[in-house]
Amino acid sequence: MHLFKVQRHLQRAKQLFELGMYPSAVHEAYYSVFHSSKAYLFLLGEDPQTHKGVRQLMNLYLFKEKKYVSLSKIYDQAMYMRQRADYDVIGDFIDREECEKLLKDVEIYVGQLEKIIQNLIEKV
Repeated sequence: MHLFKVQRHLQRAKQLFELGMYPSAVHEAYYSVFHSSKAYLFLLGEDPQTHKGVRQLMNLYLFKEKKYVSLSKIYDQAMYMRQRADYDVIGDFIDREECEKLLKDVEIYVGQLEKIIQNLIEKV
């Protein structure tokens, strides 16, 4: 279920980006990161119910490894920008370049997490 949501949110983010709706694209991009993280955690027997819970468990299970520091940074950036887009008065000032970089980073995050998930599934 979560992986379906990942692709749906990522596709929506790209469509909103093309329409120039950058805060909405950021919102959708974040949820791609969130749901791919939840899918990974679910395979480990975890089912966090909050954004904070997902972040804490990702730190515990994945981000503590040095080779995944870049994923941790992408997660943090996506979360920060989503909070800006959704709650801050300045959220409407997310520009094209900022949004475009986040979308590229989110695609990297989702792609790498899908590989990690696939490896976990193959081990079972």
